[in-house]
Amino acid sequence: MIEDLKRSAAQAVLSRLLLLANHIVRAEPQAVERLRLQAGKRLGVQLVDFPFGFPPSITVEITPAGLFDAVAGEAQVIDLSVSIRADRPLRLLADSLNGSAPRVDLAGDASLASDVNWLAENLRWDVEDDLARLIGAGAASQVAIVASGFASGLRSAITALASSGLVPQPPGRRARAESPPR
Repeated sequence: MIEDLKRSAAQAVLSRLLLLANHIVRAEPQAVERLRLQAGKRLGVQLVDFPFGFPPSITVEITPAGLFDAVAGEAQVIDLSVSIRADRPLRLLADSLNGSAPRVDLAGDASLASDVNWLAENLRWDVEDDLARLIGAGAASQVAIVASGFASGLRSAITALASSGLVPQPPGRRARAESPPR
């Protein structure tokens, strides 16, 4: 029962990330156009070395609208396998907050891999622009300044926690020791 609960939670997280990915893609016409040319192709996305006992994964299909749609059940054909290194989830989160792309391994359709790589290198969520649509540009700018300070503190805390050794490491892995500051 616990395993089913963990699996359901992981799938829920991956589904929300898929919604965010579509939001980010939709904001960039060139990204939508690249994906439209790949309509019908499927990506198998997996978190590798996930520390909680199972690797969450999701299969998505590119729609004719140039967006991603989750595929229910077991997909028969995967055109591109996308493996995201997730052995240190807090480090992954901290890097994402810094704007760094995670280590991603692609295997399969070369054309689709090229487009997915382009998306990873060129798309970023413009949170301030989304806020401006809701509360106006001036207020969004002020919220962005406060959020930037908060995110900076959160990044520091997550980085410190991730490198402290307090976060469980997958079996067979050791926490990387960092040299003290000089």
